[in-house]
Amino acid sequence: MLSTPRMTSITLLALLAAAEVSTSSPTPDVPERGTWSAQLSLASPTLVGASFDLGGTPPGIGVLGAVSRPVFSNGLTLERAFGEKWTGVASVSFGFTSVSVVNTTTGTGVIGSRWYAKRAFDGFWAGPELLFQLNMSEFALGGLSGISGLGGLVPSLTRSYAAGLRGRAGWTQPFGEHFIVTASAGLGANVVWQTTPLARQNLNLGLDVALAAGLVF
Repeated sequence: MLSTPRMTSITLLALLAAAEVSTSSPTPDVPERGTWSAQLSLASPTLVGASFDLGGTPPGIGVLGAVSRPVFSNGLTLERAFGEKWTGVASVSFGFTSVSVVNTTTGTGVIGSRWYAKRAFDGFWAGPELLFQLNMSEFALGGLSGISGLGGLVPSLTRSYAAGLRGRAGWTQPFGEHFIVTASAGLGANVVWQTTPLARQNLNLGLDVALAAGLVF
């Protein structure tokens, strides 16, 4: 028969062995969020903004508005996670508006990065963005393009280009493992220059907002 001290020693050794086995056993794998995101967005026009003429053609001579933006623009955004909190962003959007007798088509490309306070695709984030834009405006009246009786002062087609930098901050809310919704606001500046028919440059400052939804994979 085992003595009480020996039984106590054996019991303690058994408990220690069980504890070591339990701590060394692998823990269940926690599913990780994907590294890519694709989102469809709806962006507003400039909510608050200002425009400054940088020189060029005097207003009103051969110019049907050097700056033209759609009321709302739809876009597709791809986001790639690099590490736990940083992501890279690339997006494209197209818009079309018809105001009076001027039809305007706009294409925009954006590249940037985002820093997430919690982790990628979850919670508050902020980061810089570079913007590139092309505007094409066509004057049409009664099925005819341009006004031929004004000596070419009113062109049938004008083009303008824009490049700028803005800061954007927002909140991304995940729903489950793959679905996310994002709301954001951007504040920035861009320079618009018109090349046809006459040269003109403008500096624009503005604030816009956007709402997006998509998938993480």
